[in-house]
Order: sequence, then structure tokens, then C-alpha cells
Amino acid sequence: CHICYRSFPTRRALDQHLDSPVHRPSYYCDSCDRDFGSQHALNQHLSSPVHKPQYFCSPCNRYFWTADALDQHRARSEEHRRDQHRARSEGHRRDQHRARSEEHRRTEYFCVGCCRTFGSSSAMMQHLESR
Repeated sequence: CHICYRSFPTRRALDQHLDSPVHRPSYYCDSCDRDFGSQHALNQHLSSPVHKPQYFCSPCNRYFWTADALDQHRARSEEHRRDQHRARSEGHRRDQHRARSEEHRRTEYFCVGCCRTFGSSSAMMQHLESR
């Protein structure tokens, strides 16, 4: 079990364990979508050197593990949708809207190997390929 680290003889036994009402994880890491069985386990995970998400949403000050997760966040975020709608419906000048939209598109890509950040995914990929 990835939550309480118990072992089970079969996959079915593990599935039953995970489905039991008693076994509900309550410590969740929202940046990498994992559950933990205790606050201590979550804290260890959060302080781990590998827990460095690469994709950043600057308006929300949140990190995401994948570009898809960041895109989904932007698409689903009520605040981001409200800002986009407000920019259109209030008739902001085009350059003001672009400045706001640019802020939402600005992303930093973080290399967990050397702790450097990059302004684009292509710069990050070039860096990774050169290592």
C-alpha cells in the first residue's frame, strides 16, 4: 500500500484494503496528486529534494508537476476564467489584456538536477539534452 506501506499477498487484497472505509488517506499533496497516511509522511514527502515541481503559475503562486496539470489548472481555475472574462467584457484596451494574459502564460521551468530555472520549455529541454 503506497499510503500505509503495508504489504498484501495479492492485488485483490490490496484493492480491498484501499477500498475499505477505514482506510481513507487524509493527507494530500495537491501539487503531485498523492495521498499519505500521516502528516509526518506528507511532511517528509514535501521536504524531499525530489519534490520540486517544474511548472509555475505566477498569479496563484502555485507549482505543478506537468505542463498538462498547469494548463488544466488555468482552464479550471475560476479566478483565471473570471480575469479573462473581465478583460474581455470590461473593454480593456488590447495591450492591457495582453499584459494580463502574458502574466498567466509566464512560466518558469525548474531543473531538479541543478536547481536552475528556465523561461521556456524548449530552453529547459535544451539544457537537459546538454547534460
